Amino acid sequence: TRVLRNPDPDRKQPGGVLVLVDAGYPGDGNRIGTGLAWLWELFGDHMRDEAALMEEAGLEVITRREFGAGDSIRLVVGQKRRMMREAYDTGASSARCGARRETK
Repeated sequence: TRVLRNPDPDRKQPGGVLVLVDAGYPGDGNRIGTGLAWLWELFGDHMRDEAALMEEAGLEVITRREFGAGDSIRLVVGQKRRMMREAYDTGASSARCGARRETK
């Protein structure tokens, strides 16, 4: 796994995005993709809903695509929600812009 970091940690990047690429069960449930996802689980991988994880973390999912053999590979792109980005750009705190943490 390679983690890309901001080369200048003192520089803020409010317009950034998070891109995840991972294996998963295909949305259409086709046999090839489902079999591949099952095989990855057999070898210890965990199938997750990356889009749901991003939304739970407060990100807005802007792209979600399946590709590869049997559509078993997923690309999910998320970014800060618009209200949060605007508040960040103006220096407002998350409490003033209406953000809140949800508990289950």
